[in-house]
This record gives sequence, structure tokens and C-alpha cells, in this order.
Amino acid sequence: MKELYAALAKAQGEIGGGVTKDATNPHFKNKYATLAAVLQETLPALSRNGLALIQLVEGTELVTILAHSSGEDIRCRYPIAVRDMTNPQAMGAAITYARRYTAMAIIGVSAADDDDDGNGGNKPKTEPEPKREPKREPKPKPEPKAEAPKPEAPKPEGMRAEDALAQLAAYAEATVDDVYADLTRARVIIPEPGQPWDRDSWRVVDMGLTARAAGRPYDGWLAWAAAQMGKAEPKSSAPRVPSLKVYETQAEQGGDS
Repeated sequence: MKELYAALAKAQGEIGGGVTKDATNPHFKNKYATLAAVLQETLPALSRNGLALIQLVEGTELVTILAHSSGEDIRCRYPIAVRDMTNPQAMGAAITYARRYTAMAIIGVSAADDDDDGNGGNKPKTEPEPKREPKREPKPKPEPKAEAPKPEAPKPEGMRAEDALAQLAAYAEATVDDVYADLTRARVIIPEPGQPWDRDSWRVVDMGLTARAAGRPYDGWLAWAAAQMGKAEPKSSAPRVPSLKVYETQAEQGGDS
């Protein structure tokens, strides 16, 4: 190999050991020397010194031969790694990549920080990312409408007759005298002005105030009051809707105290 080594040493001296980086990798944004640049800058020096560069594909390998006119040669093998062997573009890029690197290796030149599109040929195809639809915020449920507060039934302790009659008159949408007459017919004992109701009378009146707070009809309560006092249903002094008798259940549960 003496003659080949001597010729290669002279050729390397002429080449200068470096190849111009003439392209930029679009993926990594770094510069590299293409195969064309490598051959353009090395073959003239090799030829002047009786050297020839031969590159062949055998199966899945690239065979690179550096031959001298004396018949001596050195060679190397490089595997062609391709993910999809049926893809001609990927195969061509991989072969170009292998040729460039083995040529520089066997000649003994370099180009620092190099890479080429052959590496890109081995990258798997990337599918476009699916469009992400913006998250839809759930519509807030409408808040239930607050019901108007119903008037609370007054406490029985210490209520005077005139106060109770006034509230019952508002319940009946009539005058105090009308309510007084209704209670008299129902045999509810009416105390003297300024005096509290007795226990039995107050129980009937308290139920009326409670029924008013619950929004129940006046006539229904009046019928229940008459039943509590042992008399048939009285007729209201003021014009009324027909009695709904909604207090029959309360009468059955309450009974006479």
C-alpha cells in the first residue's frame, strides 16, 4: 500500500483537510457540505495523484473504494439505514448521506457541524396535529326565581282582640265588623277590647292567621272554625268564593283541646 498511501498524502495536502459548507439544514438550521461540494473539492487532487473514488451499493450497504493506479486500494462499508425501504426518496437521501460521509472518511477530510437532508429522509412522517376545538363552558343553569316571602303568623302570646280582628279583616278582604259577625256566628268568643283571647278562641283565630300566611282561602278556615265550635258552617258576611273545606284534615287531627 506504499504507493497508495504516498499518493493519498499528497492529495490531502492539496485539499487542505477541509471542505466548504455550502448548504443549510432546514431542520436544524446548521450549515453543512453537500456531496457535490465534497466531490468538487476532492476529486481534482485525487486525480492528479493517480487516485480514484468508487462508490457502489451492494444490498443494504454502500461500498466505498479508494483505488490507486498501481492496483492498490482501500475500501469501507456503510449500512444504508432507511425506515421505509419502499420509499425511493428516502432511499436516495440515505444513499447520498452515506456517500458524503464515507467519501470524506476515506479521503480524510471533514466539515465540522455537518448534517444533510439524508438524515431527514429517515425521519418518520409526521401527521398534522388535529385541530383542537375550544372548550365550551357549560351554560349556567338559570337560578330558580325566589318566591315572595309569605307573611308569618303572629305569635299568640299577648295579642289583643282588635289586633287579631284587624289581621283577619285583611285576610277576609272585608271590614272588622264583617269578621266580627262571622266569628260570632261561628261561636268564637270575642273578648272585650284590650283583652287577650281565651285559649279555645285563640286556637281557632291562630289557625286563621296561619291559614292566611299559607295563602289558603278565608271561607275554608271559617268553615273549620264553625266545626270546631260545634256549629254548622256559617255564611260569611262579605261576598266569598265557595268554601274549599281545606281544614277538614286539621280538624280531624286537632280536635277540641
